[in-house]
Amino acid sequence: MKKDFNFLFSADNDSKNIYFKDKFNTSLKKIHSENNNIDINYNILQGNNYISLIIHSISFEMYKLVLKSFKKDENTWSENKIIYITNHPYVDTSYCITNNIVHFLIAVNEEKTKSIIYKNINLDKNEKLQRETIIFENENISSCLIIKLKEVLWALWISDDKLYGCYSMNFGEDFSKPSVYKILKEENIKKVSYIENYEKKEIYITENNDYISFFLEEVLSNEFLGEINHKEISYNLKEKEEINVVNKEIKKLKEIVNNQKSQIMKLEYKLYKGRDL
Repeated sequence: MKKDFNFLFSADNDSKNIYFKDKFNTSLKKIHSENNNIDINYNILQGNNYISLIIHSISFEMYKLVLKSFKKDENTWSENKIIYITNHPYVDTSYCITNNIVHFLIAVNEEKTKSIIYKNINLDKNEKLQRETIIFENENISSCLIIKLKEVLWALWISDDKLYGCYSMNFGEDFSKPSVYKILKEENIKKVSYIENYEKKEIYITENNDYISFFLEEVLSNEFLGEINHKEISYNLKEKEEINVVNKEIKKLKEIVNNQKSQIMKLEYKLYKGRDL
């Protein structure tokens, strides 16, 4: 079976540009260029139909977060899409992709305060403007993380020695209210990167005496109450299928109750008619 090989790279002697080469027999194509004095830093996200570059760059003392995507079936690159721009270094950034939608969680340092900002962009649409949601503000924010876990999008961040978080069950349209998920006390929590299915991902871990604990899924599997679309929702990650079963049972129970009410009304009517006779 013939396979195609794609390469993305920047050279040590040419750190202002990113090059792309598909297969082995084509010439290099410059896909991104910056007038900066530092190396370009980028990460790769792999979606169903796209390969996306998340590019961090500095131009004219402005810090930019840029998205550039490669559409596999058309073999074409999109134009640069600026996700965020600021004149201060980012506190932290995190991103993931679901159903060809790239989700960004950005910790910024603006006007003497720090903020957690959520943005997304649909690669299937020619979007230039993205809605910006300020999720949280505090001067002691130190890191952030956005992940998808069992069909739920989680936004997480660390501030004042606490792990905060909120979640979206509709992939970014609405988020629950921020809550404290874990008080860190003396725990040494780090955000680490790893490779899964050739894609870079991130997770929070605790490290104590050379023992590493992947605690996050256990924390997020607890039940949280949130406000989404002005409706109170109770959602448990481990019991998604059970919730559907419970909903069906509730519907059956309502039908039984309604049927019993109908029978009682008929019986009361017969008794009433009997008294008239």
